[in-house]
Amino acid sequence: METIKQAIAETRHTYHVQKLGITGFCMGGTLALRSACEFSELAAAAAFYGDIPEETVLAKLKVPTIFFAATRDNWITPEKVSVLREAARKHNLPLEIVSYDADHAFFNDTRPEVYDAQAAANAWKRVLSLFRKHLLETAAQGA
Repeated sequence: METIKQAIAETRHTYHVQKLGITGFCMGGTLALRSACEFSELAAAAAFYGDIPEETVLAKLKVPTIFFAATRDNWITPEKVSVLREAARKHNLPLEIVSYDADHAFFNDTRPEVYDAQAAANAWKRVLSLFRKHLLETAAQGA
């Protein structure tokens, strides 16, 4: 988490970028979701099948976030995702949860045994839409 915090600060300082997003897969998805809960300077987050932080961390989520899950995931199980859904409802979090009938790592095209091209394409389209909406707002308004 400290590395992500430093990367945000360095990117802002070096490149004068104000709106930053984060995405990650598996462990990176865990870190992306947790970062969205802990670093309000992020503008958007997309987490793919990462583990779910405890509710006290989730309750701090202010960053628009999309979380991708897979119904046949034996690690980030539908039960875990349901805990996330309940926390989102309870705390009115800016969180969209999208579940696909797929396996863990469905986005990984180097693993044909789990890769799901249709789910991956749909998820990526959603990531790009989220990032365009929250990272490019100023550009879209003509500034």
